This record gives sequence, structure tokens and C-alpha cells, in this order.
Amino acid sequence: MLVLLVLAGFLLSGCSVLLEPAPPTLLPPEFLPTAIALTLQADPANKNPPKPVTPPAGGLPENAAAAHTPTPSPLPSAAPTRIPPGPTATPYTLLPPPSPTPTPGIPNAAIEIRNLGAYSKITSPLHFYTYLKPGAGGKVRIELIGEDGRILVRNIKDMDFIPTGAWAAIALDLDFEISATAEAAWLKISVDDEYGRTVALNSVPLILLSVGDADIVPPMDVLAPIIIREPNKRTLIQGGKLLVTGMARPGSQNTLVVRLLTAKGEQVGMRLASVEGQQPGGYGQFAVEVPYQISNPTKALLTVSGSANDLSDIIYLSSIEVMLSP
Repeated sequence: MLVLLVLAGFLLSGCSVLLEPAPPTLLPPEFLPTAIALTLQADPANKNPPKPVTPPAGGLPENAAAAHTPTPSPLPSAAPTRIPPGPTATPYTLLPPPSPTPTPGIPNAAIEIRNLGAYSKITSPLHFYTYLKPGAGGKVRIELIGEDGRILVRNIKDMDFIPTGAWAAIALDLDFEISATAEAAWLKISVDDEYGRTVALNSVPLILLSVGDADIVPPMDVLAPIIIREPNKRTLIQGGKLLVTGMARPGSQNTLVVRLLTAKGEQVGMRLASVEGQQPGGYGQFAVEVPYQISNPTKALLTVSGSANDLSDIIYLSSIEVMLSP
């Protein structure tokens, strides 16, 4: 019996030895950063684990593992957006970019010819630069008219990529041929609305050369040649008469033509207006009462134009929309 009791006590003491957990193995301090990094990398919640850090000489302090905060990797920078190049043209600018009107009360022209002054001597190709609002469908009409009225060049520039009502710059070279040594000409630029009515026209007189050297005269300014003061845009007009007043630099003709045109191009009113009190190279005043005949309220385009040799040879034109009522 004594033997059995001794054997049982021995077995119980052996079991207690086997069941007691082994003490943890301590890592040397220099391996702590690597162990931490591997632990984080194994955790799926950590998508950007830090790289192992080499400890400084002399080992890490006792609280190195708690004090070290992994620095997140920087986000990759976004690739630059590539903007497709738009239509380009060779610039030919002698004036600075458009700026506020230097003359109080006188706006810049709806079509600015910015590099050619009156009677510049030009050889082919004719270089010109203009700043304007394209017409309906983004179209701009460019014409070079000879001294006998023949069309030397006609170019319809399509700028449908320009938003409606936005300003745009055009720089073009126009090739021309003349038989004489020199010839007087007009460069005319105009735009139409969706009904085919000309809403703005500007021009400059030139001297074309078949031989010799060009002699460019800088433009005096880019102010509007015709300014409509009355009526205001989209004004409702009643009573069968429309008072039109304004300022103008007329051409060789000191008479302006005032018209009222419907969307169908029908002329429902027309009068001639004289420019009074004009200073040399400056502006004069005009005022005229235009009778009109309509049976129903009608939108109309009021145009005021100046001419060169005769009233049909239009070199300047300004316009506004009005509403006519009987």
C-alpha cells in the first residue's frame, strides 16, 4: 500500500510539471521593429504596412515598440489631364490684347481689326488679325474687294467650336493677285445672324501692291465706327415710328442708312440720316425718326450702316434687336 501511495504522488507531480506553460521567449531589442512589421503585414486590415526600420546604434529604448508610429505611404499623384489642342492660327498682332475702352462712352467695335490701319500698303499674302464674336453657326465672312468692286478674295471662316456669344481671335493670311502695280481695296469682315441678316460689319481701306515692300500703318484705335444710343436693345416700340439716335464716323458718304428688317429679311422701315457736327477723324451725331408698317407685334433688326462711294457699298454696320408693335 505504501508503494502505491508513493507511485501516485510521483505521477501527480509529473502531470503538474507537464501542464505548466513554458515562459515566453524574449526577443532581443534589435528584432522588435521587424517583428512588429511582420505582425502588421499579416493582419489583412493593414493595407499599407510599414517597412522594417533599422534601429539606431546602441539598440532601441525599452518603449520603442510603443513609441514608433508607422508613417503611411503617400498617395500617388494624379496624372496630369491632357487637353487636346484647339485650332491655331499664326498670330499677327501689332496692338495689345483687348482692353477697356479708353474713350468714355464709346465702346470697342463689334469687329476689331487690330493690326491694319487705313491705307496700309500690302503685298501678298495679306496678314490680318481680328477680334470678334462669330455669327450664327460660328461663321465669319472675310472679303477683299478691289477698286472696281470685284471680289479678289472671299473666305468663310467656320468657328463652330466657339460658344455662342463668346469672343474669338482670328489670324489669317489671304493670298491675292492684281494685274496693276498697285490697286486700292477694302478688307471687309462681317457676321450674320441665324436668319442671314448682317448684324455687324467693319472694314479698312488698303493699297495692294504687286511689287515692292509692304508698309503697315498701325490702326488709330479699335472703337466702334457706329454707336446706336436709342433705342435700347429689345425695347418695345409702339405707334408706327421709331426714333434712332447715335454717333458715327461715316465713310466718304456723310449719310447713314437706317433700316428695320424682319426675320424673313423684309424691310418694314427705312430712312437716311445725316451725321452732324463731325470733327476731322472723329465722331458726329445723328438722329432720325423711322416710320414702320406692321400689322402684328414683330421682332425686327435695326441696322445703321455707313458707305464708301455709294449707299450700296457698305463699309460699316451696327445693329440691335427691337420689338415693333402697331
